[in-house]
Amino acid sequence: MKSAGMDEKTAKRDRFDRKCPLYAAIGVLILFVLIVIFGNGIIELLYMFVTVPTISLLLSIVAIRRKGFRGLTVWSILVVYLAGSWGLLENSVEVRMAARWLLWSNDYKAQVLAQPDSGNGALRHMEWDGWGFPWSW
Repeated sequence: MKSAGMDEKTAKRDRFDRKCPLYAAIGVLILFVLIVIFGNGIIELLYMFVTVPTISLLLSIVAIRRKGFRGLTVWSILVVYLAGSWGLLENSVEVRMAARWLLWSNDYKAQVLAQPDSGNGALRHMEWDGWGFPWSW
């Protein structure tokens, strides 16, 4: 005969967990911030064409193997992960520029002002974010 405590544990384990999709969204956001601030276009491409399909495949396999609400929880994590990745990668160029300017503009300005004054009246300048055309979609 099963005890009442065992039935409660089983019922609690088989319910939909609302926190898991939230954790997935927070994880995507943290990963995205790291990629945008410290990465380059190649890392974004690797994320889009290697990491996203791999994680999606793994989550799909886990969701198929789970039954009931536990499977639904994993499917919701996958949906949140894919939507978050798409939305953040769609706006990565704008976020990259704003974040890098916010973090490193003082260094950039100091480097420009440290350049010697040219005698012909040309403006001092340097390359700001040289990750190139092919990677900026």
